[in-house]
Amino acid sequence: MRSFLYDIASGRSKGFIPAIISVLLFPLSLIYGLITAFLAAFYSSRQVKLPCKVISVGNITLGGTGKTLAVEYIARFLREKNKKIAILSRGYKKGNSSMGDEPLMLKNRLGDIPVIVDTDRVKGSLKAMQEYGVDTVLLDDGFQQWRIKKDLEILLVDAGQAFGNRMLLPAGILREGLFAIRRADIVILTKTDLAGDYSGLKKTIFRINPQARIFESVHAPEGLYRLEAEGEQVSLEGLRTGKTALLSGIADPDSFKALAMKLGADIKAVFSFPDHHQYSVGELEEIAVKAMESGITRVITTEKDAVKLAYGPLIGEGIDILVLTIALKLSEANDGEKRFRDRLLSIYSL
Repeated sequence: MRSFLYDIASGRSKGFIPAIISVLLFPLSLIYGLITAFLAAFYSSRQVKLPCKVISVGNITLGGTGKTLAVEYIARFLREKNKKIAILSRGYKKGNSSMGDEPLMLKNRLGDIPVIVDTDRVKGSLKAMQEYGVDTVLLDDGFQQWRIKKDLEILLVDAGQAFGNRMLLPAGILREGLFAIRRADIVILTKTDLAGDYSGLKKTIFRINPQARIFESVHAPEGLYRLEAEGEQVSLEGLRTGKTALLSGIADPDSFKALAMKLGADIKAVFSFPDHHQYSVGELEEIAVKAMESGITRVITTEKDAVKLAYGPLIGEGIDILVLTIALKLSEANDGEKRFRDRLLSIYSL
């Protein structure tokens, strides 16, 4: 049911029944929009100015745009420029972890950059400055964080899915109306290699916010490692042989599947769960049985899922669990990456 409703909200499901459901949900979307507009106005009029630089990365739709990858990219670059960074997250659905899947993934990937989880971003930012002496806080999923004054507002948009049916939650996937794009200093279009023609999307964004700088990016595979022995790299070329299953609990499993297919994986089964899903022992045992019945000896999962699988039993003996590492890669056309990095550094000269 959850998947069915998401397909309607994202505009993938069309027809009489989806249209009726959208009409029935529309009043709730109006209420949601009024509440969101009130909160945005209320907190924006009472913004807190922090004694450090604040960069926000977020979106105006339900997850799946690649925020965490963008946060990692920015953090790595600013660290190279000798900036002292801390990442602030609200730690959605912590489950068995004290942090949540995405913050824990960032912590594992970035090492010495502190990742602070606090639903009160102001409190978390002050902690980052006091305990770690940072000069920059990076708000993960911060576009709807109206309480803090930001030096740079970065909005991510999935080039393929964009704004779904352009309706607010719950009838659509929008967390805010499209007018919110006017707040963005930078718009990054993600997964452009999977999107087809997205020229109309760029025109829409420019029409709403002609001042925003628009950049294009893809989710590029970096490598594979074995879950049971992190650091033991596996060749991407090896995906072209043998039977493969995919396992993920992310917002956009279709793009994960498309990426695996581009790498040449022979996909025989796909196990998809809701975003931030916490796997039970029973679910993993069921996956193991189905995989072995199909002669599958390899399961590929995401880094976001890997941090949760590490807290529970592995899927089963004889099944190789591989983690696909992915990074945000900005388009080099028209010096895109250089222009993006220059814009990041420009906030320090103000």
